[in-house]
Amino acid sequence: MILGSGNSAGEGARVVITGRDRKKLDSAIADIKASADSDIIGVVADAVSAEGAAIIAKAERSVDILVNNLGIMRARPSATSATPIGAIYSTSM
Repeated sequence: MILGSGNSAGEGARVVITGRDRKKLDSAIADIKASADSDIIGVVADAVSAEGAAIIAKAERSVDILVNNLGIMRARPSATSATPIGAIYSTSM
């Protein structure tokens, strides 16, 4: 099982993607399935929280490859950003 997406789905891997929004997950699943016949599921969870991490861990007990991309970095950080750089760093590290 691979926790990630993209090319892995086209290689016959079981793929689990996660996110906080069911509609966005369903859209991403549809996009991936359109480009590759794959075994893919979406798990609604916030990977930043301990509760979310537990939900993700329960979704698939065996992980061979983990691609961790929380997607919280802004393309152009600004002084008015709601996400402080420390939160971005601690989340990603």
